[in-house]
Amino acid sequence: MAGAQLDILCETGSSNPESEVSWWRDGFSLEGHKEGVVEGLYGGKATRDTLKLNVSSADDGTVITCQGLWFDLFYLHTEKYAS
Repeated sequence: MAGAQLDILCETGSSNPESEVSWWRDGFSLEGHKEGVVEGLYGGKATRDTLKLNVSSADDGTVITCQGLWFDLFYLHTEKYAS
């Protein structure tokens, strides 16, 4: 995939209210694009977000993380997915 654009889709688990998505590359924050919200399990909502990256052979071994954050009355919840 060297010299290509890579599109990565992240879909959070079901939550209410909907989750916010953040992206990380080797520990540094990246800007994604919110694709929308779809119906989730048990009446919740799942957020879809896409990250577009131009990649080269220098990116081999790079860790990209999608993190879904949602809040309720008392807690901050997180989900992390690494590729």
